[in-house]
This record gives sequence, C-alpha cells and structure tokens, in this order.
Amino acid sequence: MIGGRVMPELLSYLGAGLAVMLALVFLRLFYLLEKFTCGSRIEDVIDEAKYYNSLGLKVLINYALEDVKNAKANLIEIYSKLLDKMDEEGVAGDISIKPTSFVDADDCLCCKRQKFTKALEALLERIVLAKRKRWVWLDEEKTETLEWVDSVIEDVVLNRGHRGLAIRVRAYTKQAKSRVAKFMSWVTEDPMLLSGPWQGISAGDIKIGVCRGTYKEDAELSQEETEKQFIEIMGLCLSHGVEAVCASHTMVKKVIGLCKLKEYSKPEMHMLHGREEIDSVLLPFLRIELIDGTTGLIKEGAVYLIFGPFWQRAKYGLRRLKEGPSLLWKA
Repeated sequence: MIGGRVMPELLSYLGAGLAVMLALVFLRLFYLLEKFTCGSRIEDVIDEAKYYNSLGLKVLINYALEDVKNAKANLIEIYSKLLDKMDEEGVAGDISIKPTSFVDADDCLCCKRQKFTKALEALLERIVLAKRKRWVWLDEEKTETLEWVDSVIEDVVLNRGHRGLAIRVRAYTKQAKSRVAKFMSWVTEDPMLLSGPWQGISAGDIKIGVCRGTYKEDAELSQEETEKQFIEIMGLCLSHGVEAVCASHTMVKKVIGLCKLKEYSKPEMHMLHGREEIDSVLLPFLRIELIDGTTGLIKEGAVYLIFGPFWQRAKYGLRRLKEGPSLLWKA
C-alpha cells in the first residue's frame, strides 16, 4: 500500500518539476529573443537605433524574414517605410537584406532571379533619395542561394549601373576569396585577380563585409583555415582601396594588426545587437585615444538590428543558440 501511494506522488513531483523546468526554459528563450532582436514594429527598431547612434555607432537594420513559402509581406514597402522613418528621425545607418526574403522557397531559379532583381533595384533606387549616404547590405545565406544571387548582383551593378550595394561574405566557405576577387576585378585592373576585365567601377562604389558565417551546414573550412582566409579577404579589399568591414569580434584584433603592418586604412567593425562585446570591444576600439593624437583603432562601428514577426525573430534566436548553446544560461 505504501509503495502504491509513493509512486503516484513521486510521478506527480517529477511532473511538476518538469513543468517548472520547461517554464523556466521558455522564459529564458523569451528573454533572449528580447535581448537579441528589436520588436515587431518599425518604431521599436528605430528607438534602438537612436540609442546606438547616441553612443557614436551606426546601425544596420534587417527585417526578419527568410527562406519562406508564400510570403505575404510586401518587403519593398516595409523597407521603404523604414528608410522614410530613418530619414525622419535622423538615424545614421543602413538597411540589411536577405535574398531569400524576396522569393518563395519553391520558386524556380528564373523566378528567383526576376523577383530578387526587381526588389534589389527598387531598394537601391530608394537609398539614392535618402537624406544621407546609405548602403543596402546584402547578407550571404546558404551556399545554394549563390547560384541565383550572384547573377543578380552582377546584372544590377554591372549592366544596370546601380551603386550603393554592400556585400557580406562568409569566410568559412571555400569560394569566399574567389567571390571577393571577382568583386575586386570590378574596381581594379590588377591582372593577378584573374577574375575578368576591369568594369570601371570606383572603389568607393562597393563595400565588402567579412564574417565567419552562421549556417553551420555549409561550413567547409577548419577554424584555422577560416581565420587565415578572413585576413586574406580583408587584405585583398583594403589593398585595392575598397572599404572592408570586420563582422567578427574574435577577428578584430588580427584585422587591426594587419592594417597597421600593411599601413592600410582603418577597418570598420559590425557587431550583433545584444552581444556584450559591444561594450567590451567595439566601443573601446572606437574611442581609444592613440599616442599620435588620433582617436580609434577602427574607422567606425555599427550594430546589426533585427525586427519583424515573432516567429521569424524566434527562428533567428534559435540560430544564435545553435551557434552558442551557452547563451541559454550566460547571456
């Protein structure tokens, strides 16, 4: 009889404990979502942008929507309203887009090219009207997307003459350096690039951002190989006068060392909203007073902000957790 009473009570306690644990995990996930993203409305992300501007940092704003089927949102309209609000509030910064946000996952390659070309042209035409210099940052997603994304980039920049496109590459993929060499061939006659004829575009017409990459299923290089290629890409850009952005807090010291050694211009640095390194790395490197009387080891800093639908922000948050599971308890 005693055993018969104990077992149900034990199961009851275990069930209650499990429920409490699940509730704590859910609350923690919700906290992380609020920490690393900026709400669902344009007004929410603009408030965060103004805060970072007050610290002397620019922003890159992305609407969370990627790799979806039958997307209903009119992203061109959303980004246009965002740019209007950025101009109205005097926000210093750029927009950042993901190619898969503008296409349906089931579209054929031709349809994806057509849809993305239309969207990219519209946004590049819109930033020309902005009250200050702005860029359209293009995030690199999974390797499979490059089959249609790169052809659109070349068409829009080389054939249609649009400027103001900034391209982010992932240093852990084998094709990263060759992609950047192709972009460098647009601005230089350097025969060593072997990537095609000079296209007559000035070095100030494009930007390149280098990150490690978060889509783990596409990782092709080891950590050492990734870091080596990261530095090589930064050097390739800076040596040809193209503005290069270090989008990795773990690589910034090595990039600064490269710039000092080769006497390149100071690099820019981007960091994700919610990272503690904004206070411990980004701001100190931007504000430090040097012995030659100048200020800063980096040219400028910016913070990557994400806003949009809850379910898409949650997807982004889970990707951050997959990248660093310890964030669940340490962030």
